Amino acid sequence: MATPVNSTDTDPCGILQYNNPGDNVALSYVAFHPNNFLDWDLTISLGIVGIAASIPPSPPPTNTSSGSPGLPATFNNTAGALLSKGGCTQGAFAVILYCAARATDGYERLAQYDCQAAIAFALTQPCPPCPPHV
Repeated sequence: MATPVNSTDTDPCGILQYNNPGDNVALSYVAFHPNNFLDWDLTISLGIVGIAASIPPSPPPTNTSSGSPGLPATFNNTAGALLSKGGCTQGAFAVILYCAARATDGYERLAQYDCQAAIAFALTQPCPPCPPHV
């Protein structure tokens, strides 16, 4: 995750700051199978408001690998777009990447090979400087 404020220093605690609603929020992810035998979707939810952004699954089998180990793909959104659904200026987010394997036993899809990854982050605005003590 990265934003313009300290965008080169990703915060491992997930607190990301932005200055303007138009600032980019970049999310790196990998949904990968060496032979593209997967369908996947990625959702970003804001607090209890619901989905703020997503990469919806395409009708199978078109939503195949995106990114690769060592070379992730990036999902870009503005801070304003992510926060707008709830009318918020700051917010806590959950990101879910779900990958469904296309493996079958000849009759049914084998869901035991599916996987999911989740992360969380918060978007905040930097606090203004405190006035000097007199």
